[in-house]
Amino acid sequence: MTVTRIEELSRSRCKIYLEDSFAFVLYKGELRLYGVREQEELSEESYREIMQEVLPKRATLRCMNLLQSRAYTESKLRSKLKRGRLSAGKHRQRDRLCKILSLCG
Repeated sequence: MTVTRIEELSRSRCKIYLEDSFAFVLYKGELRLYGVREQEELSEESYREIMQEVLPKRATLRCMNLLQSRAYTESKLRSKLKRGRLSAGKHRQRDRLCKILSLCG
């Protein structure tokens, strides 16, 4: 997969586009860690680690952070996570997290 564009969101975060489509948001330190550079190939190993380890962990922490301050219905929690710019490929993880969190609350 080719990283076609890296768009700065803030001083510490960037939107990553793969093959001209938005893929995910990474912190600048993660860009260096995984060797993400514009117009270069992203290794399958790096892509897998980002999609299966980094982003789901971030979504879990986001859910826990949201639920610390107040209770959310499953629908509201899904909505909050969607606004948090999870990539399209993360909907299954988000749904799984919401189901787990609804069982806990």
